[in-house]
Amino acid sequence: MSAHQPDTSYLKVEIGDEAILSRFTFDAVTLQQIIPEIDGNGDGALSLGEAESAQPRVEAYLRERVYLDLDGAETDWGESQALIWPHEDGGDITPEERHLLLVHFPFRLAIAARPEEVLVTYDVFIELGTRHQVLAELLVDGAEKLPVVFRLDEPDYLLHLGAALEGAPKERGWNTLARFFRLGMEHIFAGYDHLLFLLALIVASRFRQVVAIVTAFTIGHTVTLILAATGTVSLPSRWVESGIAATIIYVAAENLWRGGSSGHRWLLAGSFGLVHGFGFAGILRQLGLPRDGLAGALLSFNIGVEVGQVLVVLALFPLLVLLDRSESAPKIKAILSMAILLFGVCWLFDRAFALDWMPV
Repeated sequence: MSAHQPDTSYLKVEIGDEAILSRFTFDAVTLQQIIPEIDGNGDGALSLGEAESAQPRVEAYLRERVYLDLDGAETDWGESQALIWPHEDGGDITPEERHLLLVHFPFRLAIAARPEEVLVTYDVFIELGTRHQVLAELLVDGAEKLPVVFRLDEPDYLLHLGAALEGAPKERGWNTLARFFRLGMEHIFAGYDHLLFLLALIVASRFRQVVAIVTAFTIGHTVTLILAATGTVSLPSRWVESGIAATIIYVAAENLWRGGSSGHRWLLAGSFGLVHGFGFAGILRQLGLPRDGLAGALLSFNIGVEVGQVLVVLALFPLLVLLDRSESAPKIKAILSMAILLFGVCWLFDRAFALDWMPV
């Protein structure tokens, strides 16, 4: 997987007639949350030996915190397999790679017959963080994968295998569109960096410019969202996330030195929207876009993002009107821009050097 997102782990489950193959995937930061002493020598890196030594404890954690039910009966994930290391030569995961490279923990469960229902439940979100999410792929007999997202408010998923294999395509298609629409909305609401960038753009702009700014930002990130999500263009996630932080810094700084009211704000929003589009695309690539209905899934996700943006702007509308009428407007806008600038600087250092002490 590429362009791994922080606060994210992964699960892949393949259901066959004779076995259920599962694979849990984590970055080194999440592994240290699960096993705090996994870095035995305290050098900040994670070696293959350290991971192998911790594997039994990681597996025990998964068996205790991630539940598998087949046809209503709780069962185990089966026999553990050798972990899969990101470096073919067995080299260490360096401190700079702790948020980027992924370690896989496979299991194999032998079954007498394929179940009719499979229920997966996660009980990890308080410990790993309320913003942690699990991007999952469920495959039945190697058929089209079903993307699922586990999070604090949706910790379980019930798969009806009969419906997955024989259900009406139209119904499954609408479910897919609804899922990606919701994912788009949730991504913008949980994307503090995207929200602060949008706030920095509109807080120091004349209100009549806001529509043009939001429209330009939409066009910009839509272009790169499509290119990146389909694999046409790919950039390292650290570059993308650092670039997003840099856009926040620039816009907030411009608010301070120019007052932010120049007529080119829409152009700035569109240009920097190109950078943010790569960020939006990262989660889609990891979740797995469907081969059938790719255009619909992309469109639904993008509409979800836009609806989220519009709701944010509408929520801010009364405050922006009051602010424009206030005699203290310049001072308040400067204070807000300074706060956003400081967040942007902290994000830039955090992401560029993989410090992992700022919210995503």
